[in-house]
Amino acid sequence: MLIFDLVPPFLVGLFFASSAIAAVVHQLSGGHQKITMTFLVIGAVALWLGSEQWAEPFPGAIKTIVILATILQLLMAGVAYWLRDPKPRG
Repeated sequence: MLIFDLVPPFLVGLFFASSAIAAVVHQLSGGHQKITMTFLVIGAVALWLGSEQWAEPFPGAIKTIVILATILQLLMAGVAYWLRDPKPRG
């Protein structure tokens, strides 16, 4: 079973694009990549386990995980950008 049977390719692409955007925003705000990496690992593990038939506990679970990880990742990046003071470079 392909993961694209459970999660549309658009959502997977959006998830990885939001991960890249969040990484850039966290870097610009002077923070570490802990939040970005946490959501990236959660989404990647859910997608990796989604290739097995037994992996989805209820219909739409993996799709829901990917959507929530995308939204929360962008939300946390926005909060980090607006609340952190950028550290001087150099």
